Amino acid sequence: MHMLALHLYPTVYSQVLLKKFYFELIMVAKFEI
Repeated sequence: MHMLALHLYPTVYSQVLLKKFYFELIMVAKFEI
């Protein structure tokens, strides 16, 4: 269980970071246009 959590957590974390990155990218694009 602990090993699985350690394996899954970075994937979830990277997905959240990716979504935040894309959201900020879209916001910047909206402001520039």
